[in-house]
Amino acid sequence: MPDMTSVDRPVVSTVAPLGVWLLVQLLALTLSAARVPLSHRFPTPVEQSADVVMLCTQTLCAALLMPWLFRNRTTSVSVMLTALPMLMASVLLAGVELTSQLDAWAYLLGWLLTLAVWSNALRTDNSKRFGVTLASAWCLGGVILRYVHQEFQTGASEPGWLLRVVSGPLVDVVEFTRETRSSSLAPVLSMLTVLILGIIVNAVRSRQFIHRLSTARS
Repeated sequence: MPDMTSVDRPVVSTVAPLGVWLLVQLLALTLSAARVPLSHRFPTPVEQSADVVMLCTQTLCAALLMPWLFRNRTTSVSVMLTALPMLMASVLLAGVELTSQLDAWAYLLGWLLTLAVWSNALRTDNSKRFGVTLASAWCLGGVILRYVHQEFQTGASEPGWLLRVVSGPLVDVVEFTRETRSSSLAPVLSMLTVLILGIIVNAVRSRQFIHRLSTARS
């Protein structure tokens, strides 16, 4: 009798994460279209910030659901591809030019790729939980650092280079939407560093797997 579990598992593992990913983005788009303010001093009209709301939603949601959304190559590619139409819809709702958001889109895709690489590198459940904690802390911790800097700054209003490096994806992706943003070198370098580390960890694990396989066969 065939194992039905092995047949059904790929369909469930692809459809369920992708469905949740799309629903979260649709919720963000719906809130912007319905002009629901997400904070006390939210910019008005609300729909003009739809692109920023969508980018923040995608960035944070991907970090919180990293092991589930990026469980295999199929879901990882699907998550990246389906993020673009939602971004386009939010940009049209906000009434801004598509070309002005290309840097933010590229940064978001780099963040999603980084999460996919690390999700594959972290094999055990405990390590995946630790990865989610670090990714979420990087996103939310950067927001807190920027808030503290804005509230208690004593000198120049612009954040320093070190603060830009550790600000995290949630802050950086918003800054990429601004026409008068500061240098984008620091956030790109920090993202590339994390991505390259993930690639190295994957390469080491692959070599270990190949070595164990060849040893077992011999």
